[in-house]
Amino acid sequence: YRLGNLLLLEAPINRACQNDTFTQKLSRYAGSTYRMTVDMAGSGQAEWTPAAINARQDLLAQRAAHVWRVDFA
Repeated sequence: YRLGNLLLLEAPINRACQNDTFTQKLSRYAGSTYRMTVDMAGSGQAEWTPAAINARQDLLAQRAAHVWRVDFA
C-alpha cells in the first residue's frame, strides 16, 4: 500500500495483467496512454523489490513537490 507501488493504468490493461509477473506486466505497460506508466515499461527495471518501490516513491515525492510548490513568502 505504498505510493511507490501504485501505477496509473487503464482498466482493460489492468484486467489483462492482474496475475502476471512483473516482467510480463512491463510489456503491457508500454501500451498505456499514461506517460509515467510507459516510462516504467522502458525503465529497465528487472525486479519489483522494496528498494525499487522506495526509489520510485522518492521520485514521485520529488515530482509532487515540484508540481505543487507553494510560495509562503
